[in-house]
Amino acid sequence: MGQALIWVGLSENGAVIKALKVLTRLFSWMSIFKEVSEECAKYTREVTDKLFTALSLGLGLEGHALKEGAGGEEIEYMLKINYYPPCPRPDLTLGVAAHIDLSVLTILVPDEVPGLQIFKDGNWFAAKHIPN
Repeated sequence: MGQALIWVGLSENGAVIKALKVLTRLFSWMSIFKEVSEECAKYTREVTDKLFTALSLGLGLEGHALKEGAGGEEIEYMLKINYYPPCPRPDLTLGVAAHIDLSVLTILVPDEVPGLQIFKDGNWFAAKHIPN
């Protein structure tokens, strides 16, 4: 009996209906995100294979050498997304804290927002984006 009264009370002020609508939108978004992520992963694997082959050949190795050294067909892929909306004071912003990518290969999708830096000889250097 108490549960029924709580349900009626919440339903009357619209909280349950609003929550259900938000959850419905969330689940819809998650489904779309899953599809897009899977498609992205497919193309990322293709690019990764081409990069491993080109790097291997450039080093004078057989085309499959670096990929095999990194795990072959058992390679684990990780998608990490950072989004930084436009900021009116970019000089006061700080993105991802300084870190080292521990992966064998990191593929970055550049955009108009600079930020990639390389640490060498005790100094940070900005990596310039070269379009196309």
